[in-house]
This record gives sequence, structure tokens and C-alpha cells, in this order.
Amino acid sequence: MKLTLKALAIAALAVVSIGASAAPGSEVKETFDNGADGWVGRGGLPATGKTFVDTTLGNDAPSLRTNYNDFLLNGLRFYTEDTSSGFIGDFSGSKSITIGLDVDTLLLKTGQLSGTRDLTVEFDDYADAGPGFDYVAISFDLGTLDPSKGWEHLSTTITDTSATALPAGWTGIGAFDANGNSVLPDGVTFADVLAHVDQLAFQTSPRSSPTQLTSFDVAIDNIDLTTSGEVAPPVPEPGTYALMLAGLGVLGAVARKRKVR
Repeated sequence: MKLTLKALAIAALAVVSIGASAAPGSEVKETFDNGADGWVGRGGLPATGKTFVDTTLGNDAPSLRTNYNDFLLNGLRFYTEDTSSGFIGDFSGSKSITIGLDVDTLLLKTGQLSGTRDLTVEFDDYADAGPGFDYVAISFDLGTLDPSKGWEHLSTTITDTSATALPAGWTGIGAFDANGNSVLPDGVTFADVLAHVDQLAFQTSPRSSPTQLTSFDVAIDNIDLTTSGEVAPPVPEPGTYALMLAGLGVLGAVARKRKVR
């Protein structure tokens, strides 16, 4: 009987906890004042490229800077997988997310011609990856890298982390549809990815390798991720309410019986 009462008590407490509020909104910011702090960029060949903390350059120095020349790769990429950074994890408890950074494009050339390239933010989820993919992801074009602009701030806001469909402007990665377009795999939603963010990346778009040699000299600073609001707690089913009330009723009866004794 003692085990049954204990089980009922745990069930009752679990039901009560369903209505508990999500964690309040928060902000994390990376300024590179303490080094790279787990952020990684393209290295390239030793003679042609590297990513390093530049103590002389920044939107308030220092910054994280990638400089490489004549390179055939997916392009510019900065990312973190540091679980203590606050930039990865489960974001399903907050209603909205704003992610942004400051960026300065000192040089961008394809071949011998100066050009531009879109910069995307990408949330990667390893847990839901399908066959042939290391991860699934959602990505958004934040803006254009342009050597003529100097320092600029690029950002976007996800207004509903519980959305199942991709919001306007977002792309799914992890499978292909019948037309060869990149999509999320069947059964994986926008919200699923945000609940299992294992890597956050800023990179040039498109993801495919350029057909010509590309040179980059780009610095980033003041990466910022802010969560706000709370997701409304789920409403227990009627049967769950009944279990809670039954459990509390039994506990109350036992307490009264013991008091009479």
C-alpha cells in the first residue's frame, strides 16, 4: 500500500508541474573579448587562409576574422558547438528568438572580380538526421556581404518556436523533394529542430561549392541571441485531471485516517 500511495503522490505532483512556467527570456552575447570562446571559422591551407581573433578590428575590438584566398570550399563559415555558450540547446521553452551579429566584409572576390554573397544563419540538429545526412537544419538569409558597406548588423526574429511549418524565408535542409529542392525530412518540423539545436552557424549562401576560386576577408563581432516570452503550458487532458484529483483524494483520506488513529 505504501508503494501505491507513493506512486499516486508522484503522479499528482507530476500533473501539477505540467502547468509550471517556462524559463524566462534571456540574452547571450559573444564579443570575443576572451578569445574565440568555442567559435570556429574556415582555416584553409596554412599559406592561404586562417581564422583568428583580431584584437585591432571589431565593432568595438576584438573580432573573429577569417582571411583566405583562392579557395574552393562551401564558402565562409563561422560556427559553434559549445554546449556552455548559450547559443545551442533546446529553445522550445521560449516564444521567440532573435539572432544577429555585426559583420564587416573587407574583401570578397570570385576569381578576380569583387562581388557579394548572402550570409545565412543555420540551426543544425544532429538527432533528427536521416539517411545520407549528418544533420537536419533550418536556415535563413540574413543579408548580403558587401565590401562597400563596412560594419553592419544583420539579424532575424523567429516569432513562434512552436511552428511546425517553415516560416516565410526559411529553408529546410536534410532531404530533397521531387523537384530536387532542399527540405526537412518527413516527420521533422521547424519546432523539432529548435528543440535540438546542436550547432549554430553563420555561412555564405548558397551552400554548394563555388565554381570559381573565392577570396574572403570577413570579420564578425557581437553575436547575440535573445529569447523572449514563454510558450503557454499544455492543458492537461480531462483524464489527467481525474488522475490528479483521485491521487490527491486518496492521499487526503489516508491522512485523515492516520489522524483518527
